Amino acid sequence: MSAIRLNLRAEIEKGTANIAVSGELDLSNAAELEKVLLETEQVQGVERIWLDIGELEFIDSSGIAILVEAINRSSSDSNRLRLTGSPSPEVRRVIEITGIAERLPLDEQDGL
Repeated sequence: MSAIRLNLRAEIEKGTANIAVSGELDLSNAAELEKVLLETEQVQGVERIWLDIGELEFIDSSGIAILVEAINRSSSDSNRLRLTGSPSPEVRRVIEITGIAERLPLDEQDGL
């Protein structure tokens, strides 16, 4: 059995980090996203971190935990983290069921 595929793209330009995730985020690969987020948070001069979840097809509790931890770190760090991209119906459902929808720093146009 192979690990579920997660695709990550990250770039930093002019003080803004853009991280895009697509595919499926679960226990088998959540550490990859966590590593990218932690490394990005340590880059000097990054004022805003945009995490695009618009092409994420699936998320489990491990992925939710990574998002919550990143949100918690961001709240004590000038709220640099923002989520963008309209979540898929499957991802939206998990976000709503877990009760974290109100805590997600979604870009206003991408709200749940």
